[in-house]
Amino acid sequence: MEGVQELLELAHKPRMIGSINRSWKLKNKKFPYSCTDEEGLMLYFTIVENNFKSGFEIATAFGYSTAYLGLAFQKTGGKCISLDCYIEEFKEDFLYDENELISASEKIRLEIESGNLPVGLDMAKNIAQRLGTENVAEFRVGLSPNNVPEVIGERKIDFVFIDGGHFGEQPTKDFLAVLPYLSDKCAVLFHDRKLNNDFVEKLKSFPLRRDSLVAKASIVLRFISGRLLALMRY
Repeated sequence: MEGVQELLELAHKPRMIGSINRSWKLKNKKFPYSCTDEEGLMLYFTIVENNFKSGFEIATAFGYSTAYLGLAFQKTGGKCISLDCYIEEFKEDFLYDENELISASEKIRLEIESGNLPVGLDMAKNIAQRLGTENVAEFRVGLSPNNVPEVIGERKIDFVFIDGGHFGEQPTKDFLAVLPYLSDKCAVLFHDRKLNNDFVEKLKSFPLRRDSLVAKASIVLRFISGRLLALMRY
């Protein structure tokens, strides 16, 4: 990932020399932050060890986590879609309400139509090209949950990484948006889960149904890092 990291800058000083517990950000942008390299490796090995083939990500930011997803799905012969409206780049903040989300999404769509890509989207595509994963990772512009059905279409998804809005009902909305498309064997990973403990408790109570059969017995919640929560269905 060194060829990718040279395009970015550290979001904060790493805790130790050579630490992989560090986040990255765009140069000259306050937000967004990426997942850490440690978390990226967790995403990678979750996909590879389970031979997942069809991934979905909320949200792209600037494609750092997507880089790990792309490399993993390249190894398994799969593909992934990454969705974002780039509001954190637009506001340079991670706090926003629904009206701001919709407004930012429309403005960014108009910018793209006029030929101006968000810096994050441009970087994500650049990173994919550097890694040779441009045919594995597809980048789409839109909102969750609003645009999830049209973006996923008829696909079944066996791996989801949810790293959109962390507060209020947004994590629940993101999860419920992807729920109908989950394969029988799947993994859903949530980032920054410590920011919303209410959601974690709510997630434990979801009666996940598939074809009218309760699948809750095969659900396992795993806290695989301080900020990463995995929901696995076998």
